[in-house]
Amino acid sequence: MIPTYTNVHLRFKLNNYHYSFEDLMEVAYSFTKEGVPYQRELGVFLLDWLDNKDYIEVQTSGSTGKPKKLQIKKQAMVNSAIATGDFFNLTPGKKLLNCLPSNFIAGKMMIVRAIILGLELDMVEPSVAPRIDLKKDYDFCAFTPMQLKNFAQHLK
Repeated sequence: MIPTYTNVHLRFKLNNYHYSFEDLMEVAYSFTKEGVPYQRELGVFLLDWLDNKDYIEVQTSGSTGKPKKLQIKKQAMVNSAIATGDFFNLTPGKKLLNCLPSNFIAGKMMIVRAIILGLELDMVEPSVAPRIDLKKDYDFCAFTPMQLKNFAQHLK
């Protein structure tokens, strides 16, 4: 059975907490109203992901022209998450670290991978030097090149 965007994997966790579809809707709404900026971005994306539309809107960066909005089918994002999971052996229960903003496609895809594949996602506030718990082990991490450069200084 191929997962669909209408389901939340039973093993999915966000910052150490398991959420059902309904719980995730409540948390997303809470983030949009009471969260710090990166949590508000996360909440907005989650509400878009969990709504009844079969697509989400993303804005291009504008690096090659004027920024524009695009519609991306949610099932295409699910299929991409599955392909990435297969390639990197991301099986349920594996731990992910996301240092990317949720308002760009790379950050959104980290969230989708976790929801669809049953991964345990830790979200940290995106910055040039994200605050990462060095005592935790992760199976898959998402950084910008600048973040990775700054983070690498702390590795042994």
